[in-house]
Amino acid sequence: MNKTIFTLSLVVLTLFLLNSCGNSVLYDDDKQENLKQFIFVVPDRYSGEPQAAYTPSKTAYIRVNQDVKICAMYTLNDSYIASDKTTDNLESVLWLLGDESFNIPIFRYTFNEPGHFQAYLNAVDFYGDTLKDTLDIYVNTPISIDLLSPEDKANYITADKDTTIKLRWSVNGIDEWETSRCYVYASPDRKLVWKTPLGEVNCHDGANLNGIFPSDTTIYWGLKVYNSTNDYFAEKDSSKVFSFSTVLGKPDSAIIEVPFVYKNCCSVNSASSLISLISASGDTIAKWNNREPRNTISFTVPTQTQITVSLEEKQLSEYGKQEFTIDVPIATRYQADTVYFIDSIPPEYEPTKRAFDAREGIKFNVFDNGSGVNGEKIVAFTGNDTLDTYYQNGVLELDNFCKSKCMLQIYLEDYAKNTAADFYWNVKSNNDSLYVEGPYLMDGYWK
Repeated sequence: MNKTIFTLSLVVLTLFLLNSCGNSVLYDDDKQENLKQFIFVVPDRYSGEPQAAYTPSKTAYIRVNQDVKICAMYTLNDSYIASDKTTDNLESVLWLLGDESFNIPIFRYTFNEPGHFQAYLNAVDFYGDTLKDTLDIYVNTPISIDLLSPEDKANYITADKDTTIKLRWSVNGIDEWETSRCYVYASPDRKLVWKTPLGEVNCHDGANLNGIFPSDTTIYWGLKVYNSTNDYFAEKDSSKVFSFSTVLGKPDSAIIEVPFVYKNCCSVNSASSLISLISASGDTIAKWNNREPRNTISFTVPTQTQITVSLEEKQLSEYGKQEFTIDVPIATRYQADTVYFIDSIPPEYEPTKRAFDAREGIKFNVFDNGSGVNGEKIVAFTGNDTLDTYYQNGVLELDNFCKSKCMLQIYLEDYAKNTAADFYWNVKSNNDSLYVEGPYLMDGYWK
């Protein structure tokens, strides 16, 4: 097997819906009528006349499980006949597609398997003449790319001397009617991977990276696949981005990288997390205070086993605490899986007091110590009437809406899509005061 070889250094990486055109023509000398047949393949959701937005063709490329409409269209003296008038000008129309047949000009179809299919179209006019056409349909196998080696986050690559790194992958979805091209990309900066091509490779082979890689170096790499045909159909896809790292210069230490993300963190309060590394004996090896909702913290530690990594949110308590244990190999860079802080606790609320001056309306204190309440999702209503709401700094205000006795319901949602409990309040108006009673549960009201 021939492998493509690239030279890599730290500083420099040298690194449709086409449609179908019928060629049959019927011509009547007496009536001077010139009838032509065309084939279109259009998306199932398209509702206009095919010729208004698409071009006829004898070849169509579609995806597996894509819903399409296959259309027989006709011109009379070079003017298209409206699709709903087609049968007024023909004795019969017959489509043959595999073991199926359709006797209508336009039919819907879904191809559940990839492959090359042919649809045959026969139309007979009122003079007994026949128009014939064939549509070649190519149903594409979806492209899939699996990077195989080095495995993602490999941390054992030899440093500071000539090294050959074997890049290997598996590509599926190159159909027999397609020509494929593959390109390898690599960079020491993850954000620049897809801007740094090394060169073209055989899609079914691997590639070798040759170079000198300094200690404590991380390289990110990936593969892009381009498929095309000789009639200008093209598709492309990209792999995931993998990385590999060289061993460290100090054989008795290792680097631990801990990436973490606060999901749906839109609170006005900033995060305040404490990341700690604790040895098997219970001693704290290192600590780091973090204020960012998305970050990667790096620690250099002595080589050892059973290190506990603890991540605890100190301010937004609904995000809680997470821990995991790792073994740190000798002289390697270890990147842990991304830790996700998740808020799964719904917001709560209660009236600021039980009796209000009718002129000031009603106020509720809203509590959420996590992702934060989404003010745009707040809904308050009584009966079938939706009420105006005012929400700011954890206080929800409602104008006086009640003249005697009313039921009040409030819908609250935080940015993590947790919703407040299903209950309602009774509001009573008495002279110049409003009294709030409750809450009372309404199981399943919002479901």
